[in-house]
Amino acid sequence: MVQKRVGSGDTIPNSEKLRMVSSELLPAVLLRALEPVSNIDTSASGPGRLCRALDIDRRWNGHDLTTGELVLAEPADLAGHFEIEARPRVGVDYSGEWAHKPLRFCIAGNRFISRT
Repeated sequence: MVQKRVGSGDTIPNSEKLRMVSSELLPAVLLRALEPVSNIDTSASGPGRLCRALDIDRRWNGHDLTTGELVLAEPADLAGHFEIEARPRVGVDYSGEWAHKPLRFCIAGNRFISRT
């Protein structure tokens, strides 16, 4: 089961965070931005803005992303091919040698990512 976790952690104080985990034993993926396709009239780049744009708060903690109102699904038809790029994470200087590891993934050249 894929679940979304919101909150839990102090990396971004006073802000909601959208995390997805596949089980209690695996690390989570922090979603930092999305490219608006429809029905989003505000910025969705950065974890806090992303959650505000989607009206996600701690009420969604533990929500199953395979059913219900909020579903994460692979599109039936991708609009085009794109390249995934790995970069160092942003704002994690405290994590020592891991601060510069390429653990941040995005679509190459996408203008909707929060920071380069």
